[in-house]
Amino acid sequence: MECITSRQNAHVKQAHKLAESARERAKSGLTLLDGTRLIRAYIEQFGVKSVALLVNARGLQHAEVRQVIEAVEPRRVYLLTDELFDEITQLDSPEGVTAIVDSPRIETNSPDDFRVLLEGIQDPGNVGALLRT
Repeated sequence: MECITSRQNAHVKQAHKLAESARERAKSGLTLLDGTRLIRAYIEQFGVKSVALLVNARGLQHAEVRQVIEAVEPRRVYLLTDELFDEITQLDSPEGVTAIVDSPRIETNSPDDFRVLLEGIQDPGNVGALLRT
């Protein structure tokens, strides 16, 4: 596990861009996932090949975070200072782990296969409206 203390680190810069810009996410084909639940779901669906984990010391204290770390190659796990991690995460109460991953792309041959990918939902009521539609 590599320790990162500089804002100038390429992974930190990339995470900042992904967190702040939908255009950057579209251009790079990457996205940022925050928390063990989302990261585990991504790994189950797409594997760990394209996952880079950014964790902080608080995250290492949680068993769920350690389990996610164990699923990823050690050279793809980066330990950030709490200050750097807090600048990247978009959650008010983060678990201490975020991941840079390839944006999900699901190929299907079935015309009946329907999926909705939501980004930047501000009002949970909007999710219900989308599902009802």
